[in-house]
Amino acid sequence: MVQGILIAPINAKLGTQRSLQIGLVLNSAGLIILAFAESWSILIIALSFLTVGQGLVAPNLSTLVSGRVPDHRRGEALGFQQGVNAIGRVSGPALAGILYDHVSIGSPYLVGGALCALALLFAVGVGEQESF
Repeated sequence: MVQGILIAPINAKLGTQRSLQIGLVLNSAGLIILAFAESWSILIIALSFLTVGQGLVAPNLSTLVSGRVPDHRRGEALGFQQGVNAIGRVSGPALAGILYDHVSIGSPYLVGGALCALALLFAVGVGEQESF
């Protein structure tokens, strides 16, 4: 619902690359806010940023990956992307638990925010490219 109503018009207006970058900014901001949230209202704001951010990142990342490889390698590239995503979904909670136990309650969110900021640097460095 979020993607159909909110994300599609944003993508149409801003383009894939710019939408991805905005999504990464929102994800990073949401995670950093979440690390310091002390009230329900702040949690709702942080989670709103994360929801819209992820709605922008996921489809646009797949679009960029599929547009950068020849047709005959598209399945391989998207499979690799999904495999890396799966590794992150499995290892992320374990690493976050270690950070939570040994550093602080907010540290998993701060590390996640920093990783999103790092991804943003890569996304800014990668320009739009025509499909094969």
